[in-house]
Amino acid sequence: MSTKARLTKGTLLKRGTGSPPSYSTIAEVTAVGDFGQESALLDVTHLESTALEYILSLPDGAEMSTECNWIATATDPTSVHEDMIADQSAGVAVPFQIVLPGGEGTFTFSALVRKWNLPLGPNIAQKIAFTLKITGTISFA
Repeated sequence: MSTKARLTKGTLLKRGTGSPPSYSTIAEVTAVGDFGQESALLDVTHLESTALEYILSLPDGAEMSTECNWIATATDPTSVHEDMIADQSAGVAVPFQIVLPGGEGTFTFSALVRKWNLPLGPNIAQKIAFTLKITGTISFA
């Protein structure tokens, strides 16, 4: 039987503004790190338990890294890289989407831009990296 696996080529990472949000594609994303959420195990074992007992905590969104080819707004007015730098300075959660290729669905979530860095060197591609911390729920449609 042949596989139904697919490449992630064509996946879009988008940043939203306004209410309701209008989403703009983040230019030239080259990599997105782990995306998802996790719940901690909470020990609820009591004196009448016959084995350890657990429940799940509230979900905690992942901290995800993203890397992009740096595109300044002066070069391309639709670039949102500088907006994301401003998001980190403002310290506010911003809406994002991950749009899967082939109409397979869209993840929508809010995240804080925790960190950004722009490595510089004489013979390297000019890239910018962002670290996003998901806050709140993640929806899929």
